[in-house]
Formats: sequence, structure tokens, C-alpha cells
Amino acid sequence: MGFRDLGVFNQALLAKQCWCIIKKPDSLAAMVLKGCYFEDCSFMFDKMAACNDRIPTMFNLANWKVCVDGLCPNCKRSPEMTAHALWECSKLNVIRNECRFMEGMRCNDKVSFCTFFQSCLLRLNEEKVAIFCVILWRIWFIRNHGLFEDGGVLADSIYTWSGEFLSGFKAANEVGAAVLG
Repeated sequence: MGFRDLGVFNQALLAKQCWCIIKKPDSLAAMVLKGCYFEDCSFMFDKMAACNDRIPTMFNLANWKVCVDGLCPNCKRSPEMTAHALWECSKLNVIRNECRFMEGMRCNDKVSFCTFFQSCLLRLNEEKVAIFCVILWRIWFIRNHGLFEDGGVLADSIYTWSGEFLSGFKAANEVGAAVLG
């Protein structure tokens, strides 16, 4: 089929399934997955209610007694909590400034990342939510790549990359729908 990166393709398929569950919660697939994985609550609540405790940020790793100091590996000044790692780190100023649609929407120590993300879901239109999710995914990928591989990518390329990725994802879905349709 000519996939360039099978890992990225698998992540795109997973993201598409999540999006379908969000957009069509009454579909057969959504109901089956709900029965198996999140029977007592909604998909978004189940995943977001625990996100601050399950994402392996340095702060959470320190709380889990893994030998780390808990500080952000990028700025090395603040505890790396979820909100800090994904949106508030000073090293992400460039990307926050490029996301003009996020103006006035900040997350800090007084607001959990889950609460911040839920407010984004309520305030932003579908297109902006999609790009914001891709941006967060890319920030986390670059953070991990910088920690475990050969260094990170500059934050000023995240916004452009995310827009291009989302455009390619949509184009691939349109082609796939045309082929299947």
C-alpha cells in the first residue's frame, strides 16, 4: 500500500477511532468499545479524568518513586506536570504564540490539564480542536524524542508540521472514502 511509516499510520487509525467515538457515541462501534473499556462513564471522561496521573511526566515519575528529580527536562526550572509538559513550559512560547486561536486560554497550577482541555473542547470549533490535539501529540512526541533519542526538534516547527499532518490526514480520509464509497 506504500505506507512510509507504519507507526504513524497506526497512530492515525487510533486517532480516527477516538474521533469517531467522540462524534458518533451512539454508533455500534462506540457502544461495543464503551461496553469493553469504559462502561461506567463517557469515553472522554474516562480518559481525561486520569490523564494527570497516568501520563509519565517527570513529576509523576518522581511521585511513582522512579529515580528522577521531577523537573522539566526542557526548561529545567519547573516541575514537569502534564500542563507544563504539554502547554505551559517556557520553551513552548513560540508554539503558544502561533496558536492565535488559543489566545486567552491558559493552564496553570490552579487548573488541571484535564479541566483546561475540557474548556478547549467547549470553546473551540471542530477544526481548532483537531489542530490543537495534533499539536499536543507532536509536543509530547518531540519531548520524548529529545529525552530518549538524539535530541528534539525546534518548537517553532510544531505548528507548521501539525497543520501539514492534519491536511494529509484529511486528504487520505477523503481518498479512502472515495475508494470505499
